[in-house]
Amino acid sequence: MKESSPIVKILCLLLLGFVPLTLLGFALEHWVTASPDVLPPFFLISVAVFVLWMVFGYLARLLLSKSDVLLYLNLPAVIVLFLILAQELSGGFWAGIGTWTQLFYLPLIRLASQILVFVPITTINFFIIALIAFGLLLLASFLGTSIREKHEEAS
Repeated sequence: MKESSPIVKILCLLLLGFVPLTLLGFALEHWVTASPDVLPPFFLISVAVFVLWMVFGYLARLLLSKSDVLLYLNLPAVIVLFLILAQELSGGFWAGIGTWTQLFYLPLIRLASQILVFVPITTINFFIIALIAFGLLLLASFLGTSIREKHEEAS
């Protein structure tokens, strides 16, 4: 069987970085707006996404180097983070893309907010929460790739 080119692997990681969080964010928004009396278990969802990102890092390490996995799997989150920062600096969220950028990080908001309790800052905005959520994604993918490397060393 012919091995995939590096470009195909990179594109797969970029899609993997965009699609699950976007779809889950829109699903959570739909859940909240369709059933406002029954909120989803946001903390459990945040933890599940963290673990899922670890699994993505673990499996992606089979395809590319650790640094490539960390870069390409998390590059979509970096792009969204910069879009959020640009929107906040411009004075408000933009129509269309502003909603998407907020929904992208929605699955991790609860866990990021819990961590924010320990950060001594007085002004909290969405960018700060999204930055912590990005840190969680980066940490999870780092842990996943590191576990994969430990397994490879042991065998």
